[in-house]
Amino acid sequence: MGLHFVLRFVRNGHAVLLLDRSASRAQRIRRSGLTSTGLSTLKVSGSSFSVSASAAALKKALRGSFPDWIFVFVKAHQTAEAVRRLIPLIGPGTVVVTLQNGRGLKERIARATGAGRVLEGFLTEGVTKISDTKIRHAADGAVVLDKNADRPSDVARLARLLRRAGFAVRIRRDFEQAQWTKLIANACINPLGALGDVPNGALAKPPLEPVVRRVADECVTVLKKSGLPLRLKKIQNSVLTLARKTARNMNSMAQDLRRGRPTERAFILGPFLEEARRLKIRVPLLRTLDTLLNSAERRYL
Repeated sequence: MGLHFVLRFVRNGHAVLLLDRSASRAQRIRRSGLTSTGLSTLKVSGSSFSVSASAAALKKALRGSFPDWIFVFVKAHQTAEAVRRLIPLIGPGTVVVTLQNGRGLKERIARATGAGRVLEGFLTEGVTKISDTKIRHAADGAVVLDKNADRPSDVARLARLLRRAGFAVRIRRDFEQAQWTKLIANACINPLGALGDVPNGALAKPPLEPVVRRVADECVTVLKKSGLPLRLKKIQNSVLTLARKTARNMNSMAQDLRRGRPTERAFILGPFLEEARRLKIRVPLLRTLDTLLNSAERRYL
């Protein structure tokens, strides 16, 4: 997803710096540039933005200034290490934005960067990584932001930035409920798609469609008990509609397992399991999915 944003921002004329976790991948991106196919056909050269695995090198490229915005796109479990590397790039006016999967990441980042400079949101777009330098934009969606954030002026500035770059933006008063609803979709789609090694569209038809409905049922049961006014049928239909809309997309968890990498199960299933434990609610299917993913990670890793 990070490469998707780099492409959009570079094409919109912004000065972009990409801090990669891998020096060899950064070199490949610098040499070949980036390409997007599918719904967004874009290509930018490697010389049109700065890319490095070294924060010090990027800081040197800034020539004494600091970025206005830093977007964090690493996997949720990689956040602490990524933010530690980003610290030298954060200036007095820098705003850090997390659009990652899961809950609680804003607070984790704020503990390292200082309170008041972190904005959170989530994405409903679908992007599949083809290679280190090529992605396929599989499904349109939006960036959803919190209208009740501590600094509303920053939310408004961020929305303008994203819209100019071609992103649809939704600013929600009920952000917490919307975020949980998005997490339900992740919990329904990502584990089943990953364990079955199937694209999202397979989840919207038998034999997996009834399982998706059961996963949604357990998630909604937990959240209704915690006080969120959710309607099961509406949630189930929304998840299945999303699966159909992103039918060709291999979700991020499935891509991680294919590449032999840890998944974000702790940040997608974990919040529901923690709430279920707190409220003493049985969620056998969610626990089974978590156990199977844990086993799959051990096997592939």
